[in-house]
Amino acid sequence: MTSRTAMAWVGAGLGLLAGPAGPGEIRGRLLADKKPVAGASIEALALETPREAALREARRGDRPKPLATATTKPDGTFALALAATSPAFQLKVSGGGAAPRVLERLFEPAESDDLGDVTVGRAEVLAGRVVDARGGPVVRATATLWVGAGSGLGPAGDSSVPVTTTTGADGSFRFTAATERGNRLIVEAPGFAMVELSGLRSGALRPLALALGRVVAGTVVLADKRTPAPGALVRFEGTVSGRWAEGRADGTFVLEGLPREGGRIVADAGERGRGSLSAPSGESRSSRSVVVLAPTATVRGRVVDADTGAVLAGIRVTARAGGALFWDRSGKDGRYEIRGLAPGVLRVSADDPRYVPWSREAVAVAAGQAVGQDVPLVRGAALLGRVVDEEGRPIEGATGRVARSGEHPVRFFMRMEEGGGAFRTAKDGTFKAQRLMPGGNQRLTVDHDDYEARTIGGIVLSAGGTRAGITVVLPKGLGVRGVVKGASGQPLPGVDVEMVRAFTFQSGRGASSFSFVGGPGRQPKKQTGPDGRFEFRGLASGDYALVATRLRARADRPGWCGGRPR
Repeated sequence: MTSRTAMAWVGAGLGLLAGPAGPGEIRGRLLADKKPVAGASIEALALETPREAALREARRGDRPKPLATATTKPDGTFALALAATSPAFQLKVSGGGAAPRVLERLFEPAESDDLGDVTVGRAEVLAGRVVDARGGPVVRATATLWVGAGSGLGPAGDSSVPVTTTTGADGSFRFTAATERGNRLIVEAPGFAMVELSGLRSGALRPLALALGRVVAGTVVLADKRTPAPGALVRFEGTVSGRWAEGRADGTFVLEGLPREGGRIVADAGERGRGSLSAPSGESRSSRSVVVLAPTATVRGRVVDADTGAVLAGIRVTARAGGALFWDRSGKDGRYEIRGLAPGVLRVSADDPRYVPWSREAVAVAAGQAVGQDVPLVRGAALLGRVVDEEGRPIEGATGRVARSGEHPVRFFMRMEEGGGAFRTAKDGTFKAQRLMPGGNQRLTVDHDDYEARTIGGIVLSAGGTRAGITVVLPKGLGVRGVVKGASGQPLPGVDVEMVRAFTFQSGRGASSFSFVGGPGRQPKKQTGPDGRFEFRGLASGDYALVATRLRARADRPGWCGGRPR
């Protein structure tokens, strides 16, 4: 098959309107290993302050019920609708063979958006057995798995999701929602010291032996060192981070099941202060402590329009420190103030449907101090259009991304690898990309599994404006089909097959170059059928590597073979 002529053009003034989602509807497509995930649950979870979540944990309360739930279709797509009266929320993904994850982005109830492709990890099995010092089973121990915590598999800022189970009569437990690596496991049982394991890979674990735990009792007092702080939340932090416990009305608390290793006793009383005290290691089963609260930190500033300097009211500003999320909304004067922060380094961000997302990394705060951080927001642009084939027929399910003017090609490549699709076309081929950075000479890239990817340059987007009339024509491209066979020549079903292409970016003066495997227009993995056959379509002319991997032998080295589409 010979290479076909590329066709892509920009229609002028056609005024095409995309089929936007209805008010309060969030759409997208869920992928794992670049394959659609069917039957997964997409839940809208109301935001909780860190103190609300810690108090719920201390009281052993259930997680709040989702505001709304949607299920992904066979092609991985979903549409989640919420009432306009709902509070702000985040999205949780679980089930359908997907590892559970809470997405970082925050949503407003009346907000409508197309998330494009949302990438998650595949769910795996993690199993083990809990025993005592003599090797006997520990029945009804609580095992909590923090899925993918610290694995680096998800986008930065996404939250790992705790999943809890109890051991059976033989002390065994089993999770089916772990990720391939980077899992964190905490095991607790009355009278025993809690055990924490981090960086776990999926599969079977060696028996976990629990030792007897110790007890720490004490009192939380205010900065004057005399006045009790009723209702303060307290926990142990060390090699193991225990559950939060709620202090009594007289400021006293009791922590049980602590390990013999040393650590810290941490108390959090919200805006009344935070404090910590060293908890030395030892064999003693009990000790008494007094935790003195110190002032917390504050971040404050104004939210303004970056172009005009006008103050903006009602904008949600968030501060993140680890897994804790704090927020406030700007008032009529544009001012916000986030209090009760632990000293350390934060990431401050602002997210509103009308503006381009804004964030500032590494904002340092100290106890008793207020740090000023103004938030300049750029009004986002919108891009409307349509994707069709060479005969003018609409193409559903094409994914598009916009590269900003002056963006380095390497950054563009990395953004694509992160799954940052700006939109996904509707049944009639229309699309609407929102909250884009305004500017000239921008590039729109559109791809589809069955068509050759196309890029249109020279697009001008204005702040707060909508550019309509973009039409992208996708050629059918080239195809590759074949059969995967074993050493004895028998067809192999269920083998993952991937077409990988190498890309090289070179600096303007040729002083340096970067090579990557994959990149724009990268084809998703295919799986061989019962007869071992596979097929790829929509390939651009060029050199590729064909990679075949047997799922039941993940540790084996994949097979490579070079080739050019024909």
